[in-house]
Amino acid sequence: MTLPDFSAGQWMVVVLSALCVGINKSGLPGLSLLYVATFAWLFPGQASTGIVLPMLVVGDIGAVALYRRQAEWRPIRRTLPVALVGVVVGWGLMKALPQTDFRRIIGGIVVGLVAVQMGRQKARTDGTESSIV
Repeated sequence: MTLPDFSAGQWMVVVLSALCVGINKSGLPGLSLLYVATFAWLFPGQASTGIVLPMLVVGDIGAVALYRRQAEWRPIRRTLPVALVGVVVGWGLMKALPQTDFRRIIGGIVVGLVAVQMGRQKARTDGTESSIV
């Protein structure tokens, strides 16, 4: 496997986006929009997901290893099966859809994430608890 032929500026964006993955995993929400959009811009279609997903998995493994004693395992056990189904469904879609459709799906997901973040922010400023996950 060879590295992409990026300019120095593009490599800086890749490094910044990878750092955003780690910062987002440490509990600072909202940065996912930046790195999802950046990797989708730099890498065509499915390749962007193939690059981001392993970084997210490694971040999760690191977090579990670091905080396993303080972790609340009940919510993890409750959401893990659904997350695994989502990964399998996403993998199936990646194999079945052409690049152009996949890019639209990623765009829709980004727009949806923006809406969720805006809803969360509005709920915080209204002083109400956010029911948006």
